[in-house]
Amino acid sequence: RREQTRTFVGTPAWMSPELMEQVEGYNHKTDIWSAGITALELAKDYAPYAKFPPIKVLLLTIQEDPPSLETYDDDDDYDDADGEDHGSGTETERWSKSFQDMVKQCLQKDPKNRP
Repeated sequence: RREQTRTFVGTPAWMSPELMEQVEGYNHKTDIWSAGITALELAKDYAPYAKFPPIKVLLLTIQEDPPSLETYDDDDDYDDADGEDHGSGTETERWSKSFQDMVKQCLQKDPKNRP
């Protein structure tokens, strides 16, 4: 029997730092991290770091500041539903403060600081 084996399964882009590091294991704080990543995905059409290979996602998540709307390295030009170009705009101008605060709270590196 393998009682000492520690493994994890999941999509790295949505995994919390503590789950990657296998510090505390899986709990509801891990789901809160994933909810923050999902919110960014819904806002930007893809998860932060999703364009990188899994090992790089692991390193970025553990070593860098938590992802945010500013993490994305893409063109700020966007079209709305009618196809009209709205030109450049910073992410802080395009998303409400409450949305940005919710993402920031969910993506705290220390799970004790998440809601």
